[in-house]
Amino acid sequence: MRRAGETGAHSIFLGNLFAEVKHLSPAERKEAVRQFVAAMFAHPDEPESWEAAAPRLRPVLRTSSYAQAGQVGGITVASRPALRHLVEMIVIDHEHRMSLVNSDSLEEWGVTFDEAYQRGAQNLMVEGTHLARLDNGVFAVASEDTYESSRLVVPVGWPDSVRKWAFSQSPWCRHAT
Repeated sequence: MRRAGETGAHSIFLGNLFAEVKHLSPAERKEAVRQFVAAMFAHPDEPESWEAAAPRLRPVLRTSSYAQAGQVGGITVASRPALRHLVEMIVIDHEHRMSLVNSDSLEEWGVTFDEAYQRGAQNLMVEGTHLARLDNGVFAVASEDTYESSRLVVPVGWPDSVRKWAFSQSPWCRHAT
């Protein structure tokens, strides 16, 4: 894919889009694909200051290879190890997409990764976590947004028994205090 005015091409993984639209009606599928394409070709509306960025930040948990794929053209995606083969990253939340925060942006904003990540976690906590207990006793995130995996590293809103277990067993909860 190439956007007007940009050099170089970008690859887009369509597996997630397919998973999201395969069960929709033809009209709903068409609208979802239209929104996806519009978001991919829209010129980024990236905040230039910390004040503008801070309320839009969210934490995300991704594979290490995802972070490595983002290291292109001399731009370093801001990330840190979370668990084996997983990294914590920060994104800017947009209406129909998210964009990764890079190290240059953190420097321009005058904040550290930890400060930006903590603000993103706070933003997610304010939105809340909606858990559904399935018949087999498993908890499922029922927030219906794109930050389900982020709630693994920001376990606010979980039942006390689940939160206590997560904090005692899981090093990825170390940042959500």
